[in-house]
Amino acid sequence: MTPDVPAAANRSAALPEPSVEELAACPVDATLAVIGGRWKATILWRLSERPMRTSELRRSIPAITERMLIRHLQELVRDGIIDRHDHRTVPPHVTYSISDYGQTLAPVVGALCDWGREHRARTEQLPAPHDRH
Repeated sequence: MTPDVPAAANRSAALPEPSVEELAACPVDATLAVIGGRWKATILWRLSERPMRTSELRRSIPAITERMLIRHLQELVRDGIIDRHDHRTVPPHVTYSISDYGQTLAPVVGALCDWGREHRARTEQLPAPHDRH
């Protein structure tokens, strides 16, 4: 950055200039508050395929603990991102699906997946840290 070029001129053209109100309450922070848990985006990604029972979700995300899965599911239901369908049977049969409101996150999760794939491919091509001299 050159000293006579304002910092705003160096920003990506794709990002709109934030308003004073937005700087106080960043919209990125608002988004990450909803989907920013370690497994929330993965849960949404899995549910984008079809509605799933808790046990199916657990099997499809092997590294998640039962406790963390339930916690994230409860938070996503509370935020209106997914719907919990209790079929009122014995034994209990509960399924989760993405809500209509949660569908509005599809482009966001899709963009995160695309970026993640590109980033993973890029980092796989980089030399190991000890080889970068």
